[in-house]
Formats: sequence, structure tokens, C-alpha cells
Amino acid sequence: MDSRRQYRLRSHVCSCCFIVVFSACGGDGSPEAISEEMTADGGTAEGTMPSNATNPDGGDPLQCDDVVSTDLEPAPAELMVVADRSASMSLSLSWVPSDRPGRIIPPPADSPDVRWNALQRAFNALVPEWNALGFKLGLATFPAPESGRCDIESAPRVSLGTSPSEITSALDAAGPTNGNTPTFTALGAVSTYLDSLPAASNPRMILLVTDGQPNCGGDTDDVVSMVTSIRERGVDTVVLGITPPHRPLDATLDRIANAGGQPRLGEPKFYRGDSQDALERSLREITQSASDCRFVSPQTINGADITRVFIGDREVPGDQWMHDGERTVALLGQACADSKTQTGRVRMQTQECVPRR
Repeated sequence: MDSRRQYRLRSHVCSCCFIVVFSACGGDGSPEAISEEMTADGGTAEGTMPSNATNPDGGDPLQCDDVVSTDLEPAPAELMVVADRSASMSLSLSWVPSDRPGRIIPPPADSPDVRWNALQRAFNALVPEWNALGFKLGLATFPAPESGRCDIESAPRVSLGTSPSEITSALDAAGPTNGNTPTFTALGAVSTYLDSLPAASNPRMILLVTDGQPNCGGDTDDVVSMVTSIRERGVDTVVLGITPPHRPLDATLDRIANAGGQPRLGEPKFYRGDSQDALERSLREITQSASDCRFVSPQTINGADITRVFIGDREVPGDQWMHDGERTVALLGQACADSKTQTGRVRMQTQECVPRR
């Protein structure tokens, strides 16, 4: 832990603090320095340190910049949709794998009960909401229709950062194939693609849309490991299962959802879409999850420099916020709920302290 991180944690244990007087952002939106009042023990108000402070590590004295207050803007995630277009996506929404093979009779290709068609309509229904929230999306589908039953497409159909209407157009142009479900290989390709992109100011998420067990290129354990690895690199995965309740498949999708870092509250842990209404409702819940409680700064943040976070004039407890990416602060628990009901901007205070040489 570096000296700045240790300072931020320790600075909350401060005695005899009187007051901090902050200023608003300047008229041009740029952050302004905040004046400090000294405390009785020679420090400054809670969460700040004087410009020439004692190093909590006992080393060289610290040189601290002025405290800066910065307004944060809501930061909807960039959503990379990874959609299963295996043969079973041509089946009815009500079909489950336990049905006898002789009963697997797909409805007419243009039937509204076809899983792929229902997914298209659900995406089309969400476009106005995504546009209003400023969402940017990308789309990859699997398996590839032009080759083997387990092959994947060499590149995303739509690059990440595209408007929602282009995603729906791409879904309309695609459709179920005669292939299997190479979920592991598809997620590996998407992971490589995301790693190749420049860093983004907004968080990124994968939306995995599938209706079946991974059955070629890797099994469920492989998919869970892949999703865990992707999450460790800063990208969560949320799962939308187009399936009625089915215990073995539910268990698989629950494992993937838990590993992805964005499970539902309650059971199941994945979002279910077993009807048209359920698909649209689940997509709205996912949209809420992807847009809630993340706020972006106009400049890169060193997490160790953040001293305090506020909603309006109310300070957010230290265990209810976290640095969540290069320019993003996430509100947690009660603070997340408060950000939806309380008036006032979300803002942070930062102060950089480095050892004086």
C-alpha cells in the first residue's frame, strides 16, 4: 500500500476537527481548490492534510496539493452484447431440454414465439430508453453460420461504442444457425477484442444472451473460468437466459452469473426471459444495473487521492463508495439508493500527497 492510500485510510481518524469550507466548481465547470481550516492538533479538517504533513509511514514529510472538489457525471456502462444464435434459438420460448426429441418441432420462422424473434423485439423496445441514457453498445454473435457447428465469427458484428439502433438492425439481419453453443470460445474472442480497445471513461460490461448449455469448445467450468478472468480485468458479465425454469440449465447460468460479478438479487442469479414480457422486463433491469450508481470524472483519478465523496451536501460513508476504474466512482449500498432520491450533484474531493524529497 503506497503512502497516499495509507493516508486516505488513516485520515478519517482525526481528532478535534472543526470545519472544511469548500467552494463550488468554477463557472466554466473546472474544479476549484478548497480552502482548509486548521484543527486544534495542527492538521486540517477530516479527510484532508496540510500542505506540509507528517508521513504516516514515518518517512519523508509529505508534500500535499490543495484539496480539489469535482462534480461527477452519471456513467452508463458500454454494453457488449454476446448473443447465442445456435439452433435452439429457432425454437419456442416455452421449449425446455427435457422435452422428448420427437417434440422438438420449431415454430414457423416468422412466429413471434421464436426465441430469436422475441429477443429482437425486446431489443427494439429498449432502444428509446438506451438512447435517453446515452448507452453505447456492441454486438457479437455465436456460432458462425458460414462454417462448422462450433466455429465463431472472426470479429464482432457491431463494434463497441455504437448506437442502440445499429445493434437492433444487426440482430434483425442475423438469425439462428444450425450450430451448437460454443460459449467459451465466443467469450474468449470477445475478451481479446475488448483488450484491444483503448481505455474507456465509462465502465464496460458483457451481456451474455443464451438459451443452452455450453456444448462445444469448452464446458461450463471453462466458461466460469473465462468470465472470472474477464472480470479480473475490469469487465463484468451479466447473463440473460432465454429459457423456462429448468434445473440443470438454471444451475449453469447461475454459476456464470455469479462469476461475472453482476448476479440478480434473489433467485435465479441470472435474468430470465421465458416470455416477451419477461425478456423486456429483464433487459430493463439489466439497463438499470448497468447505469446505476457509477459516476465519471472529467479527468483520470488516482484512487488513493480521493478523500471524500458527497451527494449534495451529505458525505457518503467510506464503505459506501469505491474507485471503480480510471475515471469512475461507484456508490454502494445505501449511498446508491440515496443517489436516486436525494437532490444535489455527486462530487468528490481529491488531494494528492507525495513524500517530500
